[in-house]
Amino acid sequence: MIRPAPPAQAMFRRFLSIASTAFTEAAAEPVSALVELAAVLMVHLAPTMQYTLLSEPGRMARDGGFSALLVFGAFFSVSAGLRAVGRELSSGTAAAALARPVPRPLFLAGKIAGVLSAFAVFAVATLCATAISQGSCIAGAMEAASRGETGVARVSGQCLAAGVLAVLLALAVSAALHRFRRARFAPALFRSIALFQAVAAAWVLFSGSAPLDLRMAPAALPVAAYVCVLAVAASAMACRFRPAFAAAASAAMAVASAFMSLLPAAMQTALGAFIPDFRNFWLADALAGVSGVPWRYSMAACAAALPLSLVWFAAGCALFRSRDIG
Repeated sequence: MIRPAPPAQAMFRRFLSIASTAFTEAAAEPVSALVELAAVLMVHLAPTMQYTLLSEPGRMARDGGFSALLVFGAFFSVSAGLRAVGRELSSGTAAAALARPVPRPLFLAGKIAGVLSAFAVFAVATLCATAISQGSCIAGAMEAASRGETGVARVSGQCLAAGVLAVLLALAVSAALHRFRRARFAPALFRSIALFQAVAAAWVLFSGSAPLDLRMAPAALPVAAYVCVLAVAASAMACRFRPAFAAAASAAMAVASAFMSLLPAAMQTALGAFIPDFRNFWLADALAGVSGVPWRYSMAACAAALPLSLVWFAAGCALFRSRDIG
């Protein structure tokens, strides 16, 4: 006789199933692979357009990588959240999942977890590309200094080739999987870009081709946490509103967050209950020179994102409760 799984265990399995489905759907969208591809190529190629060294070597590459994580990452995660929640509710396919039965908060939590997992893959690809690009600029500056050139920006040909070659290999492997294994091209490319960027970063690190600045890890984590808040907010609003309205509201939320410092103190306090203050999450400037970002400050910034995410998740549950899914 087969015993049924305990309720908690059964619910956890359903949560994992919903999260896995949401991750697969996010990775399967062609726009996801295109956004990741654009972010990685921008990070690698942008330093080649810098001709004059105006600050420390590699700063432009590092700031460009963080900006790619923020802008491209926000676009990727918000759009994925809107599709994962809004499209299923509008098409009626969510009714089948909720009929198992699955509690609506569990369904929403699984969808958000899947979207954030897909964003984690995107973040790995972008940050590995940033580490390679920054190391390329530092190695190029050291080579230029050895030749007596000052104030001239250079990049390392080896590092640039490693980063771009990793992208080409991801495209080739994805095309081969699609041709010979009938695998879908977009999700294969989405995973392959992150995998080969990580392999390229490991090669640069262990081959000694360029120094990799690992100090950017604690500075990148709050930026990723900020993007996660935007993704949770977009997913929550998609429970009740049309995707176009939820996307516009998410964009307005990001703009208000960026200009929070210009608002009166009372308004900052009121909006701070559900809108993250961008100043608390952008720590890239602290990496200038030999300084760095302490892990405790990075963890504090991430801890500040947690209650905001929970507020939006609770709002999403309330909106979801009042929606008729047919």
